[in-house]
Amino acid sequence: MKSKILKFGLFLLFAQRITAERLPTAQALLDAHRESRKELQQTLQEKKNKLKAQLTSALLKLEYHAKQESNLHVMLWTHSTIRRLDQLEENWLGILKEPLEFPGPVKELFLTTAGSWENMQSSAVEKVEENRENALEKMEKLQIRLVQLDRIDEAVITRDLRKKLIKSKVDDQLQARIKKLTITEYAKRVQQEREKKFASFDPKGPIPPPDAAFPFQADNPAFQAYLKGIKAESSGFFATPSSHIQIGNHPVCSGYRGLAMVAYHDGEILLEDTFDTYAEQEESVRLSAAIGDLPYGALVVIAVRDDATRRFTGSTQSSLYRLGAQKGILRLPYRSSYILIGMKGLEMGGAVEISGMNKKITFPKKD
Repeated sequence: MKSKILKFGLFLLFAQRITAERLPTAQALLDAHRESRKELQQTLQEKKNKLKAQLTSALLKLEYHAKQESNLHVMLWTHSTIRRLDQLEENWLGILKEPLEFPGPVKELFLTTAGSWENMQSSAVEKVEENRENALEKMEKLQIRLVQLDRIDEAVITRDLRKKLIKSKVDDQLQARIKKLTITEYAKRVQQEREKKFASFDPKGPIPPPDAAFPFQADNPAFQAYLKGIKAESSGFFATPSSHIQIGNHPVCSGYRGLAMVAYHDGEILLEDTFDTYAEQEESVRLSAAIGDLPYGALVVIAVRDDATRRFTGSTQSSLYRLGAQKGILRLPYRSSYILIGMKGLEMGGAVEISGMNKKITFPKKD
């Protein structure tokens, strides 16, 4: 009988040791929670990249259909947006909150993409809390079991680590970072930062470049200061063709047939040239390249003489949008007068544009 009791006691002791070996440590549970947190961040970044790829793919398809239907307006917008998405890198989310002056199909696509991202963001915030609660629950169960097994030292360690996780701000900080990735919060934060930069702007110093996702606003001090020193004149073929541009005290630039352009930045004239987009399509290509090479913040003045529409292309119209144009040259009547005063990186519609038919136009306008 004593032998049976002894054997039974040894069996219980052996079973207890097996149970002890199978129990995870509190540190292992904590490490698993940290690893889960890292995986969550990585997954969120992968989803963000995938969503960007999906948006780009959809824009390419939209651009293709626009070409098939000869819808120039949609073609210009999709082409411009695809290019900008590539430039924005990690900050591409901000483009979804820009003023939605896009044509219907593009606007719908952007709203759908914005909704997809905000759903992912909301899910990620919930997942952070779920991971923490899961880890805390497992540690609590482990602590209770260790007490039952009379392994008090391990139970105390588990309790302390659990308290540490409860007091930890890491998960709260992660949630806060994810919340900042919402399109609304992102747009608000970046715009506040830009306003602070412009509040301390020195008109005599170099112009700070625009944020990748948010263009210069038309009312910023740099652009408004430049407007005060501009004089420009344009007239088409039917109004004694001429084009003249003057920036501050710099010599007057008199253009020839086509489109005269002067670019000014940081106290210097960077470019002074005429592009004969009446005669050669290659001149439109050259104009697009010239605008692309300008630094952000460069002031640009354009004045047409005789005609600039005949060989002016859709892609060059897209380049004018980068200067803040909204009307542009593409759809102007043949041999129209046209003046644009813009800035590289200015919001679309922020530039000064004046056009007319059969008359001379000036900036500032003459009474």
